[in-house]
Amino acid sequence: MAEKKTDDISKRKFPRRRSVQKIGILYKGRYQMSESNQIGEGGMLIRSPFALQELDHIVVSFMVPGSVFIIARSQVQYVMSTSDRSEVLYGLKFTNIAFDQRRKLRDFIAAKTEAEAIAEGMFRAEK
Repeated sequence: MAEKKTDDISKRKFPRRRSVQKIGILYKGRYQMSESNQIGEGGMLIRSPFALQELDHIVVSFMVPGSVFIIARSQVQYVMSTSDRSEVLYGLKFTNIAFDQRRKLRDFIAAKTEAEAIAEGMFRAEK
């Protein structure tokens, strides 16, 4: 019997960090600005002005805060609605990212503060 896939933080392949910032999206020859929601070493969660589908290929460009500008080919892994169904979010998997850029991204994610981790439910606040 197959196990049901869950979004359990402890089972993620790569840790994530909340990162709301402007990003660029290139899709089918058209470029638009949008916004990220989360970022991880393996991909990111974004909003998009394009109606993307699972397995679509796009190019995203973004700045790792205080570090490096990244342009990465990506594939849409999943499409989801926010809890109030007011907008659609897209989960991307990076398919082509340079080793040194991945390292800078990993450093940014590792610098997550304790307050951010608590807000994301990774740790419980000490009383």
